[in-house]
Amino acid sequence: MKVAEGAFLYIVRCSDGSFYIGTTRTALETRIAQHNAGTFAGYTATRRPVTLVFSQWFDRITDAIENERKLKKWSRAKKEAFVQGDFARLRQLGAAGLVISGGAFLTNYGEQLAVLAVRHAVPTIFQSREFVLAGGLLSYGAALTDAYRLVGNYAGRILKGEKPADLPVVQPTKFELAINLKTARTLGLTVPSTLLTSADEIVE
Repeated sequence: MKVAEGAFLYIVRCSDGSFYIGTTRTALETRIAQHNAGTFAGYTATRRPVTLVFSQWFDRITDAIENERKLKKWSRAKKEAFVQGDFARLRQLGAAGLVISGGAFLTNYGEQLAVLAVRHAVPTIFQSREFVLAGGLLSYGAALTDAYRLVGNYAGRILKGEKPADLPVVQPTKFELAINLKTARTLGLTVPSTLLTSADEIVE
């Protein structure tokens, strides 16, 4: 099964405790099963089984590949702190900031992530405004209300008789920028006025 557009960046922990970082447009469950079946010759083939410890969706595969390259340059200690969500350790190891994507798992822990980011003085950018409302510094991502509207349009066209396979792939066209000025002040950051004027929502 192929995931339409974009790609996943993923990290698996191998049987020897090391990490493998990759990019895929295939569904994650299928990709991990392929690693464990020894489908791919190379690093993971001799370090099975592997366990998925992190994944992030990118709307553009080029962005996923770029971040894959960056993560591969990190030390094992830094990768371990990253997958464990150890903000204090990441800060000690020199992480200047974090970018956290959306997804059900991360959304469920949005408030905790926002609190940890501020506690350890790590500037963090999120994909959803809910993180900013919970205390995160900044978010930029597709507007959920617009996405719901697109889903409704799709559903309506299907109910009127159109075949799902004939419908075009639609990507978000409306994006929202939210900034938490209280968090910025706590972190000792000054938000440029040009960024403030571009924001769709500012939390005081």
